[in-house]
Amino acid sequence: MKTHLLRQLFFLIAAMLTVACTVHERGQVNDNDFKALLDKYSVLAQDYPDSALMILNELLPQQQGDDKAATHARILDIIGVSYNLKGKYDSAAHYLYEASRLAEKIKYDSLQMIVLSHLGILQFEMKNADDAVKYYQQSLVLSEKLKDSIFIAYQLNNIGNVYMTLNNEFEKAIPYFERCMEVSEKINCIKAYAVAGINLAQIYNELGEHDKALQKIKRITEQYGENNYASFTVGEIYYKKGDYEKAIHEWKEILTKNEQFDSKEFEYAILNKIADAYKVSGNSDSSLVYLEKSYALKDVLHDLETDETINKLKIAYETEKKEMEIERQQQVISRQNLQRAILVAGVAVCAIILALLWFMLRLRNRRNHALSERNDALTEMNATKDKFFSIISHDLRNPAIAQRDALQLLVQNGSRWDVDRLTSYYRDLQKSADGQVDLLFNLLGWAQIQTGRMTYAPETFILTDALTDLPFVRKMAANKGVAFSSQIPGNAIIAGDRNMLAMVIRNLLINAVKFTPAGGEVKFDVSPACGEIPAGYTVTISDTGIGMTKEQTGKLFRLDSARSRKGTAGEQGSGLGLIVCRELLEKHGSELHVESEEGKGSRFWFELRSEASTELF
Repeated sequence: MKTHLLRQLFFLIAAMLTVACTVHERGQVNDNDFKALLDKYSVLAQDYPDSALMILNELLPQQQGDDKAATHARILDIIGVSYNLKGKYDSAAHYLYEASRLAEKIKYDSLQMIVLSHLGILQFEMKNADDAVKYYQQSLVLSEKLKDSIFIAYQLNNIGNVYMTLNNEFEKAIPYFERCMEVSEKINCIKAYAVAGINLAQIYNELGEHDKALQKIKRITEQYGENNYASFTVGEIYYKKGDYEKAIHEWKEILTKNEQFDSKEFEYAILNKIADAYKVSGNSDSSLVYLEKSYALKDVLHDLETDETINKLKIAYETEKKEMEIERQQQVISRQNLQRAILVAGVAVCAIILALLWFMLRLRNRRNHALSERNDALTEMNATKDKFFSIISHDLRNPAIAQRDALQLLVQNGSRWDVDRLTSYYRDLQKSADGQVDLLFNLLGWAQIQTGRMTYAPETFILTDALTDLPFVRKMAANKGVAFSSQIPGNAIIAGDRNMLAMVIRNLLINAVKFTPAGGEVKFDVSPACGEIPAGYTVTISDTGIGMTKEQTGKLFRLDSARSRKGTAGEQGSGLGLIVCRELLEKHGSELHVESEEGKGSRFWFELRSEASTELF
């Protein structure tokens, strides 16, 4: 872990110095030099996407205007590739689509061909087979138009790979690999020819046509000589046929011919294959020997990966340092600004060192926190169980018994009571029933959340369409003598689960009315957000009710401390409503906030997005 952080430190220094030099001296760099610089950043993005993004985002705003559209499109493409390497597919799609649109606008066919291929790679990474094929096909059409035979070969191989890997549609994949081999053979592109041939052999092997698969491998070796990956595939063919002895022989031959592998990962795969072949053939002792070798190599792989990364960082740092020295000598006038940039980099280095120290302290304390977190989880589970039994034994049983006794009394005396007394009695029964209905809603919602049966189904909708309970709340407030007002933009578009958000707002509004006495006021406002979620809305529900103390506010969302309180007109509750609201909002990446003062009322608010976000959801 420490080695990884130090590597990031070295490269960040080089990257920041490069940004400072490039951005400051951009006015003195000619077009050819700048294109060469972009070529370097394109290579840099393959191994260090974070650093490439930092640099290119600094350069992007300076490449505006029709005369710089080609460079602008190129930078957008590299940024999109960097995001794809980081696994941020939505951001990658945004930049690649924009690069494609711009390249098409300026008729930059060669770049458009590359961008479409990158879009195909992105869709392949996202397992979207149909879209991957679509973009690879479009790139293939452009490469044929430009007569770029190498690109034609690779796009044919890419399309075949989609059908073979994602869809298992081997019959569709075969003609693309066959044509790739034909094109590659004409231009003597050994790599594309061998890859397509090996892919074909693997397909025939999967289809049970083992002899045909062996013929394909033989054709590759006859034309271009021995190939480790071809030999590896031959071993897999024999393994599939059940001829484990020949499979082991092929794989051992690769190990014998290669005292030093270029790819230790490949050597590791071979060792595992041999161990597996020995195992299924009943030779457990030999299988164990090769398993031990593979485990030993796994440790070596980890060390090699660390050393390789450090070497890359050193090379990148030295290269950038030399370029900076050359540029600094050529641009004497810019020395003062360059020194300021270095000073900023130094401050950043100090900040990173402090972050490293903090991180190491955090690692040392993490073990101590693990036991505490485990105990907290057990406490939460016990609180959940205790709360559930409390609700069943008290909050559900007692009101039901009271209603039964009241109905028995009504049956016995209904014929003798006057209208006013009966009306009063019916009103009390209705309040009790309303309290039980509210309790059941919250209990069912809470139970569904705890058991994982409440499915989160986000969509984009107009908020007013989901507020079907507002007339019920208005009537409830009017019956109690509480003023109710609402201010909701008619065009407020929300992204989230319609039913969950409706339940949250309904609970908060009913709570506000419940704890506000006659003559009080409840307000429901929806306004554009200006906090953590700028592209959205703030939902606020406030009242002039009985409010809460700081101690009560602190226990609102704690299941082990949640207690039901009767409303100002004796309304029943369970203490679950706000806990349900909080958990439903957490599914939307939002948080329920509360402000309250005893005797003066309460204010609850939360923020919602107006568009979907994969990072949040």
